[in-house]
Parts: sequence; structure tokens; C-alpha cells
Amino acid sequence: MFLWFGTIANKKKTLVNLLDTLHDSLQSSSSSSNTFHIEYSNDVEEYISIIEPDIKDILPTEKQYLSRWVSLKLLDENSSINIALQKNLNIDIENNTPIQEKLSKIKSELKEKGLSLSSLRDSIVSSIILKSEDIRKKTCTFANSKYNEKTRKIDKILTSKRYGIPIMLTFLALIFWLTITGANYPSQILSGFFGNIQDGLLTLFAKLNVPDFFTNILIYGMYQTVTWVVSVMLPPMAIFFPLFTLLEDLGYLPRIAFNLDNYFKKACSTGKQALTMCMGFGCNAAGVIGCRIIDSPREKLISIITNAFVPCNR
Repeated sequence: MFLWFGTIANKKKTLVNLLDTLHDSLQSSSSSSNTFHIEYSNDVEEYISIIEPDIKDILPTEKQYLSRWVSLKLLDENSSINIALQKNLNIDIENNTPIQEKLSKIKSELKEKGLSLSSLRDSIVSSIILKSEDIRKKTCTFANSKYNEKTRKIDKILTSKRYGIPIMLTFLALIFWLTITGANYPSQILSGFFGNIQDGLLTLFAKLNVPDFFTNILIYGMYQTVTWVVSVMLPPMAIFFPLFTLLEDLGYLPRIAFNLDNYFKKACSTGKQALTMCMGFGCNAAGVIGCRIIDSPREKLISIITNAFVPCNR
């Protein structure tokens, strides 16, 4: 069976069709001769062999082909697998003592080796990517084999260990300088414009003999507060966000995330968090909303500390 229509990540319908097609393909009689296993590192394969027998014991006969995949998900600490098994097969792995004991044993062994489950996860992902690349080379052909040669050359400079960080700091410093310096002029214009309107409103209120109580609330309270915020905040936002969007359209923001990913991993986060921190210079709301969903209490604490350094716009 073949998939004759395109698949887009943000279109759930096409993803469902893709999954259904893959499922039907695996269930077909010819699938057994065409299936293959991704070969992981020796450590990963060893840990799979420890967990998989217990997984097979609790899976229904017709679902035992999932045992290797479920084992990988448990090693990957993917919490969704517990929910899926409970919902679809009525299997509660979290309260399965033998499996949990073996997972604890694996964690202890990794700790003795100076590793963690996150390093095991990186190894699993690397093996999958390498296998995917191998399949792509065997199945995909391009009319122009050098179609991405220019991009590769740019990547070697923008993501290199020597030039990547300095170039990133230069770009961000230029954007901040343009934002801070360029915002002064429109801020002054808006401030003068709103100030003239305020003087006119005060004159009008005086002619109408409006009580000072209402003048203070409407002019010095509501109007002055709103116009101050607009004159101070609108210009830098109108400069910063278009420049940031331009970098995104040019494909530079993913490269920034890549450059900083290793550093942010040490704080249990990802390089993408750096982008939301940068957005916080334009507006705290955008910086906070852009933060990824974090599950563990430790990561939540790290995220709170990280975002505490997002500058506060007064």
C-alpha cells in the first residue's frame, strides 16, 4: 500500500492517514519479509534485552510486535507511553514492579558509568537519524545533487565552533542597538503628539468646568498612562520584532538554537529557549508565552530561574 498524498506536520488529518497506512502495511502478510530493526548502541541494545521480555509478557499476543518499541519508549522516559498503554490496552506499567525495578537498575548502572537517561535518549535519537539518512540516500534522488551546497557552506560558518557564537552575538548586538537607538526618535514624536492632545483636553475640561476629580482620573490617570505606555513600548516593539522575524525568515534563528543547544541542555532545556529569552527583550509576554511545556519539577525550577533573567520592560 502506498501513500499518494502529501503529509504536513500541522495537518492532523494527513498524519492520521499516514499512521493508518503504516499500520496496514505492518499488518500485511508481506511485511514480515520487509521489516528491519534499527541497530542501536551496545548499551541501548543491552537495556532493551533486559526490559523487552517483561514487556512481551504483559502485551496481548497480537500486540507483541510492539515490545521493542515500548521498551525504547520506557528507556526514553516518554510518559505518554504509560497513558497510551493504560488507555488502549488497560496495561499499567507504572505499577508493574518487575519492570520498574529493572528501570531503576538501568538508571543505577548509567549513574555508575557517569551517564543518564538523557544521554541514552540522545544515543537512541542519533541511531534513528542515521538510519533515516541511510534510507533517504537509497530511496531519494534529486535532479540537482548540489541543491543544498550553498546552504551547507553557510552552515559551516554560522554554526561553526569558532565563528558561530561571535557572529550570533554580533547580530543580536546590532539588533539591540538598532532597537534602542532607533526607538528614541519615534518615542519622542509620539510623546510630543500625545502631550499636545493632553494639553488640548485639559483646556477643554477647564472650559467645561469639569471637576478636578474627573480630570485626574480621565486625563492624568487613564489617558496619560495609556499614552506613556504606547509612546515608550510601541517603537521598540515595532523595530525589534520585524528584525527578529527577518532573521527567522532568513533561517538564522534555528542556527542560533543549534549553537546554544549544548549550553541550554546543561540547564535541562533546549537551544530554542534562547529565542524566547531574546523575544523577552521586545516584550516579556512574548518571551513567557514562547516557553516550552516542561514536565518535571526540576525542569520547571530551571525554567523559572532562566526566565528570571528575561529583562523587565517598565
